[in-house]
Amino acid sequence: MKRRLFVSFGSIVVVLATAIGLAQARGLTALPAPTPLSPADSSTIVHPNFQWQAVKGADHYDVQVASDAGFTTVIWQEDTHDTTITPIHNLPNESLWWHVRSVDAGDTAWAWSVDCNFTKQIPAPLLTNPANGTTVITPTLQWQSVDGAAQYHIEVASDIDFTVMQWQEDTYDLNITPNSTLPNGGLFWRVRSLDADDHPGAYSTVYSFTKQIPAPILISPAHRSSIITPTFQWQTVPGATYYHIDVASDSGFTVMQWQENTYDLNMTPIDSLINGVLYWRVRGMDTDDHPGTFSSVYSLTKYIPAPVLVSPTDSAVITMPVLSWQAAPGAAYYHVEIASDSGFTTIAWEDDTYDLTITPEDALSLTQFWWRVRGRDANDHDGTLSSTRTFTLTSPSACSNTSLTLIGPGNGSTIYTDPTFQWNCRQAATYYRVKVYQDSTLYDNVRTEYPRYTAFSNPSFYRETYPNGTYSWKVEAYTSTLMTTSDVWTFTKASSFDLVAPGNGATLTRDPVFQWQPLEGAEYYRVKVYRNAVLYDNVRVEYLTYTPYSNASYYRDTYPNDIYTWKVEAYNDDNVVIATSLATRTFTKASAFNLLNPANSATLTCDPVFQWQPLEGAVYYQVKVYHNTDLYDSVRAEHSTYTPYSNPSYYRETYPNDTYTWKVEAYNDDNEVITTSLTTRTFTKASAFNLLSPPNGAILSSDPTFHWQPLEGAMYYRVIVLHDAVLYDNVRTDHLWYTPFSNSSYYRETYPYDTYTWKIEAYDKNNNLITTSSSTWMFGVIRMIYLPLVLKNM
Repeated sequence: MKRRLFVSFGSIVVVLATAIGLAQARGLTALPAPTPLSPADSSTIVHPNFQWQAVKGADHYDVQVASDAGFTTVIWQEDTHDTTITPIHNLPNESLWWHVRSVDAGDTAWAWSVDCNFTKQIPAPLLTNPANGTTVITPTLQWQSVDGAAQYHIEVASDIDFTVMQWQEDTYDLNITPNSTLPNGGLFWRVRSLDADDHPGAYSTVYSFTKQIPAPILISPAHRSSIITPTFQWQTVPGATYYHIDVASDSGFTVMQWQENTYDLNMTPIDSLINGVLYWRVRGMDTDDHPGTFSSVYSLTKYIPAPVLVSPTDSAVITMPVLSWQAAPGAAYYHVEIASDSGFTTIAWEDDTYDLTITPEDALSLTQFWWRVRGRDANDHDGTLSSTRTFTLTSPSACSNTSLTLIGPGNGSTIYTDPTFQWNCRQAATYYRVKVYQDSTLYDNVRTEYPRYTAFSNPSFYRETYPNGTYSWKVEAYTSTLMTTSDVWTFTKASSFDLVAPGNGATLTRDPVFQWQPLEGAEYYRVKVYRNAVLYDNVRVEYLTYTPYSNASYYRDTYPNDIYTWKVEAYNDDNVVIATSLATRTFTKASAFNLLNPANSATLTCDPVFQWQPLEGAVYYQVKVYHNTDLYDSVRAEHSTYTPYSNPSYYRETYPNDTYTWKVEAYNDDNEVITTSLTTRTFTKASAFNLLSPPNGAILSSDPTFHWQPLEGAMYYRVIVLHDAVLYDNVRTDHLWYTPFSNSSYYRETYPYDTYTWKIEAYDKNNNLITTSSSTWMFGVIRMIYLPLVLKNM
């Protein structure tokens, strides 16, 4: 009786058999062509794993892949002792042909098999976000994983044919946010996969989205309100780096009165606007100056209130016209008119003054007059007229004084507003000349017919307002020639004003809004801010408030975190400092923002998506990631999110498994760090993937075909096989399969029977080890030998 004995794995092979005659042949016997199994003719595949039927008598096999049916352009060939093989590098995504032939033990190659045509193609990714046709603020593009993809190529264009490309990039992740801003409006995007050798896959379908910065909501001034000083305010808008404000005198904004940019959420023009009805609107702008949607249009009426007249009372009978009134908010100076009729068609005298009182320098006729006052701003925009009063001039008593005596300001006195000079009349004098000296230099010299003079705005004769300092003065009396001169008196002008906000020693979380008290006689103000004792900001302002904005010629766009000191100077129309604020104040800017994602101490299974709160006034951000205290990744981002991608000039393409720390810095337009995130966070990347086959503990009768799950971010894999704890096979492959074949430079040609352990390592394009597979598996190989045995008596 004959029995067949199959020697199992691990046993000692004992062959009990009769002698087998070995045929001696002088000639060779032709081997048949193998029969291809996979990939089948006309099939489409992602991972080409070539398989064929075994040929009896074959020692090994040759496999060829070509890009043409005639195999004139062979793009890959290899030989193997197995009946299956997977190229370790990717084949191009296109129509390909393959065949296989047998090679006998004497290295004689026999006929090729039939030629099989197949198409290698990485499928098109399925786009998930933003959904087709949606409107977004910050475009974070997402898609589903694709089998065979090592990385992905993303394109964004302004036309559906992608001829006008707006942005493109590669990434190992399944989502990406551009690190620079895209234009607002309709955009189109698509994604295709790339294998480890940069062979492109099929494009996804094209999705469209509208990128738009929303319209700001206006807060103040309220619609149709009446205001004196226009301070514009609005709510923050997602996606806006800064804001653009338009103010016009028509609702169509064809006659623009003022426009400017700011990184803050409020703004007061540094120059005064015209009085009357104005229209204003705001829109957000991104870092690359792409405009967002305009807000609704609000209107306002800007006005300077009518001054309240004080003296003389209405219908008074007086001998000298000394006119006075109350201050009008928003007025830089005042225009006074005296007329001989109530309709002011015949103006007897008019002039401007920075003070709240005035006396004409020329004597008026002895009759009835009407007078009124209105304020004007620093740009000569008229305010509201006061009410009208009347007075009648009568002849004063005859002057009997034979000397000229000064009355005020008192000798050696200190005054806090411009001086009103007074003296007694001088018998027979027809006019007087007031002479004022500063540092022994004639400063003011004016002719007047009344024994009283207050400085006003005719620069041909005198200064409009007096800077702080010490002055000497005298008066000369004239007929046609000089009659007499008074004594010389002195006075000191020491006007001042207080700073209002920010309070001294204040700590601010955003850019300061500077405010101060008005100063009578000031044409404009200059805000001076010092950082580390160095002048940092210096701007001219015509209102009583200033918020930094984006005209870099005058001031910084936003303030970095630090300690600052500041003061305000008041100037007259001769660009002379009248007075400086009473004190120099300090404030500290300590703006901050929080990190959002990944959470502190988080454990991630894929590359991190960094997110943080936006910071008002930040033009861009710098994400800094540290690995073992060394800076590992540093990238500039204009959005408040960042996902690593494949520009190696700036950052790593994927993160190997390990623990990292990270922070974000916010920068202004001067490339200065405004502030750093409140905390530094840590995260651990612990990505993993599973082995699939051969199963753990499997017993194989031929060489193994290794198979494992893909890992996001992996550019290639390394198969590690150990035999008796010694490295036996170590090969790099771009696929998720590996079958040993005969390139002895890299690996063994076949596996002897025994037990083995194996694992897979995943690497990025920079040859960084991302992770090792979650486990190490074991398998055994036996060579199932079929022997015919003749056992007697059995």
